[in-house]
Amino acid sequence: MAMLFSDIGKETKKLLGDGMGTDKKFTFSKTAMSGLDFESETVDAGSLETTGSFKLTDPTGMDVTYKYTKTDSGPGYSFKSTFKLDKLAQIPDTKVTLEGDNKNSVNGSVEYKGPAAAVTLGGGKYKGSTQFPFSVGLAPVTGVAVGISGTVKPDFKKEQLYENATVGYHQKGVFSACLLLTKNLSKVEARAIYKGLDSARVGLKVADALGSRSATLGGEYTVDSDTKVKAVVADNGSNLKGGVEKTLGPGCKLTVGYAVGVADIATVSKHKCGFVLEVE
Repeated sequence: MAMLFSDIGKETKKLLGDGMGTDKKFTFSKTAMSGLDFESETVDAGSLETTGSFKLTDPTGMDVTYKYTKTDSGPGYSFKSTFKLDKLAQIPDTKVTLEGDNKNSVNGSVEYKGPAAAVTLGGGKYKGSTQFPFSVGLAPVTGVAVGISGTVKPDFKKEQLYENATVGYHQKGVFSACLLLTKNLSKVEARAIYKGLDSARVGLKVADALGSRSATLGGEYTVDSDTKVKAVVADNGSNLKGGVEKTLGPGCKLTVGYAVGVADIATVSKHKCGFVLEVE
């Protein structure tokens, strides 16, 4: 099965980035009844942001999510509807998504994901600007994934057709690696993850590999079925990050994140800690 462009190398990115944030976040989700889900999220990142949403799902292959967000800069409203065409129109491996918000964004996209190719074609207004984003992921041979993405605009230029490109290789249960080319193929990022260790995963990212290289190395260890521990050394060793994910009970998970600059280890006030509490 081909991978979407956005999924190539995503596992390494999540390993080295997620679960170590120093914001304070609380999320709550609840299924009220079949086809109706509620979710709320409160984040303190120096300023307070509160989000509430509900999702309606129809077994015929349609769903719609309405979301309200309140921040210091004002309220935000958005919706997202998904139509699964394999159920609605007997068109396999295809879905249509429509989205909009109160910031002058209205757009739609068609996504196809099959054995040899995964394609996303979009179009609409994004914060008032007309754009047509697209991405293509291909699986030419087993274990190899290649992809390209771009954003076509009214003032068309050929460079819009290859803003980003990637090539990756994965061996299930052992390792995966990819090269991501951005800024019209002028900037290169390398990512890799190794999963052949018992209860552990190790990841490496090298940003701007052809310029001022910045390496990030980290790993995650599964202590038991309820606990995971993560440690990351970022930005060529100048920053340390860590995280602990703990399942407190059925439907309740706590993640504690930590970060400090190596130069600031002796300064207690520079040590940052945050958490995410998820209840469902």
